[in-house]
Amino acid sequence: MGLRRSILATSTAGIILTASALAFAQKGTPDAVRTGYAPVNGLKLYYEIRGSGEPLILLHGGVVGITMFGGNLAALAQKRKVIAVELQGHGHTADIDRPLSFEAMADDIAALVKHLPVGTTHIMEFFSLLGGGQRDAGLDGSGRTPNQLAILPGLTHYNMSSSPVLATSVTPFLDAPMPGSK
Repeated sequence: MGLRRSILATSTAGIILTASALAFAQKGTPDAVRTGYAPVNGLKLYYEIRGSGEPLILLHGGVVGITMFGGNLAALAQKRKVIAVELQGHGHTADIDRPLSFEAMADDIAALVKHLPVGTTHIMEFFSLLGGGQRDAGLDGSGRTPNQLAILPGLTHYNMSSSPVLATSVTPFLDAPMPGSK
C-alpha cells in the first residue's frame, strides 16, 4: 500500500520519486531492448527495459506510449536501467473492463515493481509535470500556466518528452545519491 501511495502522490504532485522494493540486476547495454508483458491486476502490462544500473521507470502521459520518449530512452539508459511502461489502454497494453484511474495505474506499477522485481527505483512521469491535464497548453505553449513546465522552459508536452534537453536536465538529479542510500 505504501508504494501505491508514493506512486499516486507522484501522479498528483511531482516528477520523480523514490520507492523501495526487492533487488533486481539485469545486465545490458543502452541499445539492447528487453520487452515483456507483466500479468498484473487483470491486464498484460507492456514494458521495455534498456541499460543496466539503478532502475528508472518511465510513465508516459496523455494518449501516447513509450514512443513519446524518443531518443531519451537510449540517453537515460547510458547510466541506468530504464523501464518504460505502456499503461492500460495505451500502446501495446490492451484496455480491460475497468475505469482508468490514478489508483488503478499506481497499483499496476506497484505490481510491476514486484513482478520484475526492481530494487530502489526512480519513477518519472509526465502527467503532473504537464499540469495534471487541467488544460492543453497548445502546440506553441501559449496556454501554459506560469508554474507549468518550470523545469524545461519553452517546451510543451508535445515536444518535451522527446527533446534531448529532458535527459540532460534530469540526469544530474538521477545521479545524486538517493535519501537513505550509502
